[in-house]
Amino acid sequence: MKKLYDKNKKGTIILSHYRSGGTQLKLVITRCLNANDMGELDFDLETTDLKKDFYSKLSEDSYSVTLINNPIVISWINNNKDVLKYLEKNFHIVGVKRKDKVKCLLSLGLWERLIASGLFESYDLWTKENMENFHKSVTEDLLPPKEVGLGYKSIVESSDDTHHSQLHQVVKIYLDELSVLEELCNRFEVDMIHYEDYEFNKEFLVDYFPNICDAKTTIEDTYLGKIPYVSSDYSVYYEDSVRKILKSWGVLND
Repeated sequence: MKKLYDKNKKGTIILSHYRSGGTQLKLVITRCLNANDMGELDFDLETTDLKKDFYSKLSEDSYSVTLINNPIVISWINNNKDVLKYLEKNFHIVGVKRKDKVKCLLSLGLWERLIASGLFESYDLWTKENMENFHKSVTEDLLPPKEVGLGYKSIVESSDDTHHSQLHQVVKIYLDELSVLEELCNRFEVDMIHYEDYEFNKEFLVDYFPNICDAKTTIEDTYLGKIPYVSSDYSVYYEDSVRKILKSWGVLND
């Protein structure tokens, strides 16, 4: 079984991609170890010295947990041999991805619609009745191709183009991001953990913390934010053209 931490190193780095459960895994490791939560490592793209920016964000003295899921940072690491060596020497590295590509691509737009509805303000609002009403409202006003996002404002997503060509480019960029992530994890020789392994299975991660007496309760607490959408097939919330494009790419099956 793959380890999630190594106290002989400076910390754990989680290599992942947006909308893949990396944030929850970061919380699990941080809380079980009582470690420093360094959040997500992003770049200040206004600077010209990315290495200085990068190293300054990994300078904690005590054990820390950092999520690196920004595709720009992932590609940058993959292209810098000295950075690869630094990370391999100083950090325990874990890879996480989501098998369900459809949910990766479509969850952001649906989540933003939930926020707009006001239901995201409190878990108490996620009653069966409210979620059924939300389901009905979205299926009656389906999300267009423009609402399919990567989790960050890429050049494609920032354009004013609402044509189907934009969605084709978004899917292409997303698949490229997965390839770079997998290549980087292979270079570090780390095994991938799939989000689906622990997405609803509260017991899966417990065995990764054999010496932590309250690990089970700590891990269960990280499941409070799971949104109980009526349908687990997020494509039903999008216009038919979105489903057709995802099918044409082999992302969505019939």
